[in-house]
Amino acid sequence: MPTQRLQQDVSVRWNSTQYMMLSLLQPKSPLSAADHDLPCMPSANQWALMEKAVVVLSPFEEPTRAVSAATASAADVIPAITVLKRHLSREESTDAGIKTMKRTLLEAVTERFDYAETEPIYSVATLVDPRYKERQVLFDSKLLLRYIIAQA
Repeated sequence: MPTQRLQQDVSVRWNSTQYMMLSLLQPKSPLSAADHDLPCMPSANQWALMEKAVVVLSPFEEPTRAVSAATASAADVIPAITVLKRHLSREESTDAGIKTMKRTLLEAVTERFDYAETEPIYSVATLVDPRYKERQVLFDSKLLLRYIIAQA
């Protein structure tokens, strides 16, 4: 088996926690088979919770890469936020820890990116970008209309 390094979580990158957990889950079988008496070995419940958390975090991967890319556009911000909010609002798990995680992530996304939905530059960019013409993207249309009129 090739040597692998564990990824470290970076608080300013949304997808780094997912990478960290995946780097722990990939060698799970060899670690579990090696020795059950290791001092820091996760329990079966902790492994299961980590697997569920990776599923919750997976929708952050694509928007994080897209918005962080050199070719990213302001038009990509509102659709990315909308996708994340929809994913985090869905009640799919019965696990209390996962529900709490999703609720906390939804609050964090809302707190950090709430400005984007009221900032006209993002709304205008999304409105005129042909990639988002057919999608249902939500933004404050009254605010957008006032901004467009003021710019005319």
